[in-house]
Amino acid sequence: MNQSGQDGERSVASDASWVFGLRLFEYAVGFVPTVLISRWLGPVGRGLFYFPIAAASVLTMVCNLGLTQGNIYMLGSEGRSVEDLSAQNGLLALTAGGFGCLAMIGAAFLLPRLFGDIRMSLIAITALTVPVILHRLFSANLLTLKGEVRRQFVANVSGGVIQMGALIC
Repeated sequence: MNQSGQDGERSVASDASWVFGLRLFEYAVGFVPTVLISRWLGPVGRGLFYFPIAAASVLTMVCNLGLTQGNIYMLGSEGRSVEDLSAQNGLLALTAGGFGCLAMIGAAFLLPRLFGDIRMSLIAITALTVPVILHRLFSANLLTLKGEVRRQFVANVSGGVIQMGALIC
């Protein structure tokens, strides 16, 4: 990427401006569902709604397995292609995320008092997001390593708009 923006390449300032704008838009898009959920569910309902989301977030961090750092090493030191790493990441997201999903559902059965009045369908749906979130994290890391920083933010904003539309419907 060149500094001056010559030869049709984007400049660092241009990319930074785009990323900053997309990040702000991403926060704005995330704010609307949060307000809607808070208003519709009230304090108790919101707590019941966000507990499985927090559990899935913790499991996502555990199931990450340090793969983002492994991608950096394998791309930089071993010369692996981004395409090979992407295929590997998809398999690992499915495998590790699948174990995380099963762990969350298993914990709901083994520790029913911890999950309280939360319906199993909500726990299962939330648990199924673990492999998807892992894949998104791994893909975002590879896009950054490849120099395509904007794409991950466009995908995040698109996902937020879809979530907001589904929530409103």
